[in-house]
Amino acid sequence: LSKTTNGGITWNEILNNGGHYYNDIHFVNENTGFLAVYGMIKKSTDGGNTWTINTLLEDNSVAQSISFINENTGWVCAKGIYKTTNAGNTWLHYNIQNYEHFILYSISFPTLNTGYCSGYYLNPFNGEYRCILAKSVNGGMNWEILLERTDNSFYDIQFFNENTGYVNGLPPI
Repeated sequence: LSKTTNGGITWNEILNNGGHYYNDIHFVNENTGFLAVYGMIKKSTDGGNTWTINTLLEDNSVAQSISFINENTGWVCAKGIYKTTNAGNTWLHYNIQNYEHFILYSISFPTLNTGYCSGYYLNPFNGEYRCILAKSVNGGMNWEILLERTDNSFYDIQFFNENTGYVNGLPPI
């Protein structure tokens, strides 16, 4: 993990990955940031100079994407959704519908209540992978699947308000 303080002219390594793969980073202000890591979420409160394990994820799942709407409220997607409302001091875990084996790639919350995520799950009845786009209207506690396909992979999602958003996937929707 590297940091610049001069507009990208030079970069300084601030955290050696130590064999971990960092999937996403999100700073809520100049000092406080979160890092999505395999099996955990890390937090820095000093501009990235030091990082501590903020929480361990259930089943050692891979934290893929981080979205914060303000300094206190944020979401991480992994095997399900993790939500904090107190700047990462505690995280609640939510599953999408009745499926426990979702692997989520990306999450985006344009408002406190409305959020979108993308990922896939393995259908336990026929063994095929199903790619999904899902939406929550209550801050991530419950999710409605908007789109489910076998011919797509949805990698990244970004919404700017409750109605306007983008998804990156193969092949296009």
